[in-house]
Amino acid sequence: MKPAITISVLACWFCVVLVNGLPVQQRQQQQQQQQQVYSSPNAGTTEIQAYSVYSSILEYYEALVDATLSIQSEELLITLIHLPKESRNRILTSQAESMGFKTISDKQLNKMPSLIGKHIQAMNANVYASLEPIVNSYWSTLWDNKLLYASNQEEILSFLSSLNRVVAKKLIDQVDNYHLLEKIKQDMVSLYQEKPWVGWFFSTKTIVLSFGDDVTDQDSEFLRQHVADTRTSLLMELHIQFMDFFTRIQTDIAENFVIYNED
Repeated sequence: MKPAITISVLACWFCVVLVNGLPVQQRQQQQQQQQQVYSSPNAGTTEIQAYSVYSSILEYYEALVDATLSIQSEELLITLIHLPKESRNRILTSQAESMGFKTISDKQLNKMPSLIGKHIQAMNANVYASLEPIVNSYWSTLWDNKLLYASNQEEILSFLSSLNRVVAKKLIDQVDNYHLLEKIKQDMVSLYQEKPWVGWFFSTKTIVLSFGDDVTDQDSEFLRQHVADTRTSLLMELHIQFMDFFTRIQTDIAENFVIYNED
């Protein structure tokens, strides 16, 4: 499935296109390799059925994460773009100050939106791209082919509950590990370091400290809130949609069982 993390209405303003930012070619190669394994003459009925369930689960998570990340990104960027210029500049300046910058020029201020868009895109892409490795890593531990013939719903429910908890934790880790504010801060510092010595608003010492210090807990500006909202939304959607997820996978298992038994 190709991701649809798209915010086209904002593309010009942010100078980034949040479309197809994921390693699509690598993803397709992995899918082809898996399909070759399960479609080979050596693949038995059980393996083919298990792969069908695996594919359904992965597609579900990809759709959920793609939609959630897109909505969160659009909410932030659309809010920014519709603010009056003075208000937007004031908010961006406040965000820069909260990350340790005492002064910010018009040039740096004008570049902030594109840096924000770039790193939101990269964070979303990292989170989305982590899905298949996460499911793959825990599949052999949690999945049992006996589930294909399970007559008790509790067994399937237990499997999906365990997998959902793992996926939720790992996705949140991916959001946190990207360090959105720190990466934007580093790019902002690089902009200052590109300026000639005469044009710097900071001393060398101030810039080094700004670059090296961690973003503090007092940086409760819109970027930190965006990260918090993204984490919360992912957790909520995984929880809210779980029973639909369970019903879908249970149906897939039942349908596969009927199809292969009829054959």
